[in-house]
Order: sequence, then structure tokens, then C-alpha cells
Amino acid sequence: MLLPDSFYAPFHYHNASGYECVCVAGTTGPRCEVNVDECASSPCGHGKCIDGVGGYVCDCNAGYEGDHCDIEIDECQRYRPCVHGRCYDGRATYSCYCAAGYGGRNCSVALRGCDARPCRNNGTCLPWLRHETEHRFNCSCAPGHYGHVCEKITTMSLEKSSYAEVNTSREEGYDLSFRFKTTLGNGLLAMGRGLTYFFLELSNGRLNLHSSLLNKWEGVFIGSNLNDSNWQKVFVTINSSHLVLAANEEQTIYPISQNEAFNATVTSFPSTRLGTAGSSYATLRHGPNFFVGCFQDVVVNGQWVLPEDSNATSAESATTESAAAEQEQQEEGAAEAEGAAEAE
Repeated sequence: MLLPDSFYAPFHYHNASGYECVCVAGTTGPRCEVNVDECASSPCGHGKCIDGVGGYVCDCNAGYEGDHCDIEIDECQRYRPCVHGRCYDGRATYSCYCAAGYGGRNCSVALRGCDARPCRNNGTCLPWLRHETEHRFNCSCAPGHYGHVCEKITTMSLEKSSYAEVNTSREEGYDLSFRFKTTLGNGLLAMGRGLTYFFLELSNGRLNLHSSLLNKWEGVFIGSNLNDSNWQKVFVTINSSHLVLAANEEQTIYPISQNEAFNATVTSFPSTRLGTAGSSYATLRHGPNFFVGCFQDVVVNGQWVLPEDSNATSAESATTESAAAEQEQQEEGAAEAEGAAEAE
């Protein structure tokens, strides 16, 4: 053991009674009265450091282990918690992606929400679990149906004098989606009214949307041969800068006139009408003021439009797709016969 240099110095009366402390590990100071803080260097990566005399102990956070709390625990590997599913490790946790037909925190519960086959009209039932014990379900409805168990029919048939109308309260922006089918190349599909207007027409088998929001009288065109008697899907959305028009897989985006877009409320259309628009708007239309055919799955600003929203009296609202198609063909035949009589 090496002694301090003072022990080897020549003896002097003025320091003959002096001393020097040799501290044990973990202490310091002239009298070894100071405890060295081994936690000052933050040795515990993911935990709390507990200082001791000449050492320390790490109290690890959840999900970590090791002398220095530097090892993350893989809960999936250690516990294998997902009974019928795939496990994804997280920090101090895990998540299970369950196989079809199973649910719960650990994918251990067989789902029974669809056992009673609650979804009507060919809807697809999707079971799920709430609070580990409550068996629930959602229905994904087939086209033409809507409701908690797809009990409501959305298909409606319109003729020349009939229309469906809905009022919404959205103050800015607009969304409209629906499906339609017809064999006639021209007709008025929809009209929106607010501080300004828009018309969505079928023009020679193409979609045509025109509005004062656009800097072009002819409007925007998209699609072709949309009067082939098959169901066609349409989507319209308008915000403060652009208008989007889609027909099936085609889509076009067009900027809104800056003069109109200055007031954001002009992009809101509180009133939407499908079919006949009324004679007061005759000068604004490009084609006929009616539509002969069928609509289904009409949604305006998140609000569904159902057959009971139609004023159709001479043409009853269709209750099945086949009934709607039959009505359409009757109207088409009547129109062709009328044209032939005029030609004679």
C-alpha cells in the first residue's frame, strides 16, 4: 500500500500531530465525509438510478431489463401472448393482429357477433368484440341498401316529372356521391342551390358539370357511354379552391374562379335536387329538365337520400333493382314510340 508523501517528509514539530484519511471506495473529502454519487453519470439508460456507498442499483422502467436497463424486453418472444394472431412488439407492450374470426386483447376469443346472420339483403357481416366480452357486428351493405342491418333500400326510379330533394346544413364545402343507370344519353342528374348553383347533367352519354364557380360556360366533362344501362358511380366534391368530378375510375380536378372562392360560403349548397330542377332554372340548363332512370346510394354531405325523399307518384319508388330497371325500360320504350309517331 502506498502512503501519502507526507509520511516520508522530514519530521517537523508544527505538523507532528497531523493526519491524512485514505477513503474507502464511494467516499471522498478530507475526512471521507462525502458520499460519491455514482448516479451522476446517469448509468441507467431506461430506469431510475438508486445510489449506494461505492455502487448503484438500476430500477428499470417497464419493458426493460439488464444491469443498466439497456435491454428492451420482447414481449412477443417472451410471453407469446397472441393465441390466434400475429404479435407486434412495442415499448413495454405488444399488439395482436387477429386471424379472421377471433378478437380480444390476445386474439383468444372466438367472435360470435355474426352467428345470427343479422345483415340483410346480401350485406356482409363483420364481427368484433368490445371490452373482451361484448360481441358486436357491423354490416357492409351491398349496393342499393343502407342501415344498421342493410334494411333500408336506396334504389329509386325517376321519370320526367319526378325528383328527390334533400337539404343539408354544411356551411362550407360540398360532397355528393351516387350511382345511376339509364339508357338515355341526356338528362339532368343533380342540381345544387345556395349563394350560387351547379348543374350535373348527362350530355350525350358524358357527365357535364357546369356552375358559376367555373370560368367556363360549357363546364367540365368526364366519362363516356354512361348510358349503357349499367350502374355508373359518380362523385362530386367542392372546396374553397377546387372542384373534383369523378365517374367510375375517371377523375378530373378543376380550379374554382377566384372571384367566387373569395367567399368560402359559395362552395356550400344547402339544397340538392335529383331529377327535375324546375322551370325557373331553364336558362341555366344545357339539356332537358328531367332524368329517366334509376338512382341508388345517394349521399349528400354525409346524409343519405332515400326513396321516401322522392316526390315520385306516377312512378313508384323502386324496391328492388329489377323493378327499377323495368321502370326504366318502360320509359325508354314510351319515348321511342313518341318519337316514331312524330316522325310519321
